[in-house]
This record gives sequence, structure tokens and C-alpha cells, in this order.
Amino acid sequence: MALAILDTPSSAVNSIEICTSNKNQTEIPIDDLYDGIKVLVRYIITKNKGRENMKKTTTKDWEIKTLEEVCEFISRGISPKYTESQGLVVVNQKCIRNHVVNLELTRLHDNNLKAVSSEKFIKNGDVLINSTGTGTLGRVAQVTEDIKATVDSHVTIVRPNTEIFDKRFFAWVLFSLEKEIEESGAGASGQTELSRDTVRNFIVSYPKDKKEQKRIVKILDEKFGVIEKLRNITKKQIADAKELFESRLDEVYSSPDYNFGNLGDSVNIKTGKLNSNAAVVGGDYPFFTCSRQASQIDSYSFDCDAVLLAGNNASADFNVKHFKGKFDAYQRTYVITVLNNAELDIRFVYNLLLHGLAKFKESAVGAGTKFLKIGMIQDFQLPLFTLKEQKQIVKELDELSVKTKELETIFHQKIADLEELKKSYLADAFAGKL
Repeated sequence: MALAILDTPSSAVNSIEICTSNKNQTEIPIDDLYDGIKVLVRYIITKNKGRENMKKTTTKDWEIKTLEEVCEFISRGISPKYTESQGLVVVNQKCIRNHVVNLELTRLHDNNLKAVSSEKFIKNGDVLINSTGTGTLGRVAQVTEDIKATVDSHVTIVRPNTEIFDKRFFAWVLFSLEKEIEESGAGASGQTELSRDTVRNFIVSYPKDKKEQKRIVKILDEKFGVIEKLRNITKKQIADAKELFESRLDEVYSSPDYNFGNLGDSVNIKTGKLNSNAAVVGGDYPFFTCSRQASQIDSYSFDCDAVLLAGNNASADFNVKHFKGKFDAYQRTYVITVLNNAELDIRFVYNLLLHGLAKFKESAVGAGTKFLKIGMIQDFQLPLFTLKEQKQIVKELDELSVKTKELETIFHQKIADLEELKKSYLADAFAGKL
């Protein structure tokens, strides 16, 4: 007698079967059998535990079911045959963000090359789940309008039984599961997948009475509406704090009232000599590549006070840093030092190049990866201030930068607090406490 695996253990309890025939089955070693049983037992315990936890927190007027038990249809979408015109609208993972389906990011499928079954046409009230890839898997949105469209194979359609659910309430049910969905992906890093069976077995709780569902929806919509307004105000405060610093930079480094000279006349510009793979985790010295975060390395080629300007980036999103001490640099990182410290302050140069990042982005060259030529930096315009004036400007900008970052930290914490408040409301909603 052999034990055969007919499907993955996460799919269902009957995915492991004892059989007496080897036809279409695969015998497995006893160690693998033991591991498979452990996975299955853990799955059963987790599922039953989820039901028990919900029973403890919900009332007798609520039901506890799996998604499979309360949905009409759960399935991934199609593998599209894309066309540029006159095709069927296809929703992809980019379209699903912040609980909204953005139809502006859809593409078109040639229905003549590959027909789409009617059940895979999305309907008003369907919930769409991103089902592939770390960072995207788990995002959820509801279809809120009638549109002739489908989804691609990276998105799962979850269609509720409308005899059981108010459509908007069902959306909130899935929104409350987002974290659990995100953590349920399986596979290698970056290649995680959310299986259909995993989706089918998510446990949900809901009031039997649709009037009660609608009451909860009204409360959640109101509370989340207020939270979203506060979130937008906070994001505006962050933008205002950044704008204050950037406007001062612009005032100093772009005013037509000042005289200017070429930066290359006052600084020395070199590049590092190393490939980016020279980095050593836990090395003794900073290693500056074109990344925003410095790596480490066990040797150094520079021992100076320098500005480090990233010289290439796929999207021309360059960055600039200031460092004093021993370090090394990537071959496309520019190392900029002052020729005469009695005439030019290195922090003044740092702020100049920080202000110039937008201009560097516009002037970068290259078809694939964008990069900066040394001449672009040499010809960059430097306002001609006395050293005393430079130091006063640097002092002011550094103080303003510190205050801006402090405000950003406070505002980001406010946003994090609002997200926690959302989770609290959702937890109360589906424990029958609203």
C-alpha cells in the first residue's frame, strides 16, 4: 500500500489519499510522507483554530464560513493575447491599489485569438486579489461599476453569493483579510504565488442579516472616510515641509541676482574604480555605489571630505551624499572634493548638487540606463559667495533640513497611527463589536 499526493497539502484535507494502485500515483519515501502529514495536520489545526477564534469573538447571529462556501466563483484570470486596439479590457496587478481598480492602467486582449469564458468577465461587486509577487500579492479592490472586462492570470476573481452578502460588506470582509492574504503566498522570494485553494479556504465571519451588514458598512465608510481625510492632510503637511526646504535651496542656488561660475573650476572630480559586486557585508568602510544606501567594503581608496554623486540610474533618479573619512566608490560614482577650502565649503557644494538633481535628471543621457557625463558636473553653475556667506547659508540649510526631517518623522508616524486605527476598526467590525 502506498500513499499518494494528488495535490499540494494546502489545497484541501483530501489532498492526501491512501491507495492500493500505482496507476497515476507517485510513491514517496517515508520521510517525505512524514513531512507531508505534518503539513496537513498543521493546516487542519490552523483552519479549526481560525473557526474557534471567530466563534469566541462573534455572536450567534453571525456565520463563520470559508470563502468557498459563500462565493459563486473563485478563479485566476486569463493569459492575454495583447493588442493595441479593439480588444477586451484586461485588468492587471498595477490596476489594483488602495482598494480601487484603476482602469487607466488596463491593457487590451485580442478576443479573436483566444476567447474568454463568460464567468471570467468581471462583474460589479467582484473582489479582485493580486496573487503574484512580493510587494504586490495581497492587494485587494472591488469592482464598483459595470464594465466588459476580465483580469490576467496574476489576479484572482472572488465573486460573492449576493443572496448572502451585501456587495459593499463583502468588500470590507476581503479588505480585513489583506494582511493574511499577503502572508499566505508561497514560493521563492519575489516569486510568491497565492493559490486558488488558499483563497477558497480563507475563513470569514458575517452577520446573517443583510440589514446588519449595511449598518456596519455605513459605519466603516464613515470612519474610513474621516481617516482618509486626515491621511491626506498629513501627506500635504509632509509635502509642505519638503517644499519649505526646497524653496530655500532654489532661492540660494538659482537667483539671477548672484554671479555664477563653473563648478569644475573649484572642485576635483574623480570616479571610483570598483564594480558594485566588490561590496562586503559587514565591511569596515563605507562603499558608495549609485544606490541611496551605502554598502560596506574591507578596503578604502579615498580618505577625504567629499560629496558622492551617483552617476547612473535606470530612471535617472540620482542621489547625492556627503561623507568625511575613509571609503571606496563604485566606478560610476563621482567623488567630488574642494580644491581650496579657504574659498569653498564642501557642504555648500553638497547642497548645490542636492538642488541640481532635478536638472541632472533632465540632462542625463543613455537609452537604457541613464548616466551623467563628467562635463555636466564640471559645467554646473556655482553661485559665487564668500566663504563666510557660504557657511551661513549652510548653517541655515542644515538647520532647516533637520527640522524638515523631524516633521516628516512626526507626520509619517501620524500616518502609521491612522493605519493602526483602520485595523482596529476592521477587527471590531468582524468581531461583531460595531
